Amino acid sequence: MQANIFSKFLRHIQGRPWLGGMVRRLDFSRFSSVGLGRSAHMNSVVPDLTSKTLLQCLALTPNLQEFLICEHIEKDFSPEIIDKLFVELGYLEAVDFCAASSSEFANAMTSIIRPDNPRLPQKLPIRRLGFHDCTTLPASLFDTLLPRLPQLTHLDLSHTPVTDATLNLINPQARITHLSLSKCLKLTGDGVVDFLTNHPAVKSSLVQLNLFYDSTRFRLLSHKNVDDLLPHLPETLVSLNLSGARIDSQNLPMVLPLMAHLEELSIGGAELTLHDINSLVAPSVHSKVQYLDLSSIAALTPGTFMYTQDCALLLPTSQPLQVIELSEKMIETLTERPQNAAQLGWNIRTKGRRGWFVRMDAKKRESDPDVFRIRKASFGMRRMSNEHDLPDGVNGVCSDDINDSGYRSWKLGDRYWGARKISCSWGETGGIYAYYGYGK
Repeated sequence: MQANIFSKFLRHIQGRPWLGGMVRRLDFSRFSSVGLGRSAHMNSVVPDLTSKTLLQCLALTPNLQEFLICEHIEKDFSPEIIDKLFVELGYLEAVDFCAASSSEFANAMTSIIRPDNPRLPQKLPIRRLGFHDCTTLPASLFDTLLPRLPQLTHLDLSHTPVTDATLNLINPQARITHLSLSKCLKLTGDGVVDFLTNHPAVKSSLVQLNLFYDSTRFRLLSHKNVDDLLPHLPETLVSLNLSGARIDSQNLPMVLPLMAHLEELSIGGAELTLHDINSLVAPSVHSKVQYLDLSSIAALTPGTFMYTQDCALLLPTSQPLQVIELSEKMIETLTERPQNAAQLGWNIRTKGRRGWFVRMDAKKRESDPDVFRIRKASFGMRRMSNEHDLPDGVNGVCSDDINDSGYRSWKLGDRYWGARKISCSWGETGGIYAYYGYGK
């Protein structure tokens, strides 16, 4: 939704208030003034979308169920807007504040989400809550908010200052299926393992768990943490991101059983040998994994991966594996000779700093002589015009070349493999959400 579109929408429901009662979702994830020729100052004075008009809009949409914003409108927040969202909208099920980190947003949140606010309900109806990259919010805010969410199922706390104590304040009545604790530098490995294995809100209900950390900066889970965690992960889990954890050959016997019910597995930065990697795709494992993140594994070099028979990842016997994520440097090297990948039946896709090998559909390879042409994608934060608002490179990861598009009902708005952001909405992921999910 662009600023001028929002302005037209607001005028429309102001003239026909009954239409506002039909609105269930306000989605600003694609909101941007890029390309409109406006400076930051001009954006601040253009009256299309301000804290005043946004509050007017919320007042006219009393049955709102999903409210999705992004960093481009974070400065248009006021305490009145936060009060409207968390106090007055009784049907609100999903709120996503992805990348909102301005002082205006933080001040508005802390002025309302505080324990001594008599207007703040003890129980809130919110089921899906996203704070991905909301770095300026204090841990005390989460300490106040999370105990008030007994119906919570989706929670994204990526790159926030939450602590071990904060996690244990999550309402025990909640049954969280989708959880991201990625890049939360105030958490400890011991605390996270204790939470995941003992807290009633997560110990038996998880479907998607993201513990992604950049191993060059910080490792959350030690070898012992991995040993303590893996045997207790529930069989409901289908997506697991352990990239950055200290995983080595000794942990492998506990990883392999998980592959019988996982569809996505990320173990980037693991200390595995090539023999260990081959064992992940051995037919005897009976794996269901279709997406495998092996980025930043020292044993996996361009030579061993592509140009020798020592690596089994690209062989037909590695199926059902369809998407392999590799590090940025690996992808840069391998794209210099893309025909080698095509001859083995794989395409190369990139977005931002991420890159994937994608298995081609066998029928398409036989019928389309141009299938060996590698379509390298160059992405920025530009507005996409296709249906999914995703670049061709990401779209190609899951729909152009392989039978299984990657869509699953448990992914809600995500339609592709390997998202690093929890989707909080049933609407298709796009705009800034796609960037944080697939490009960063």
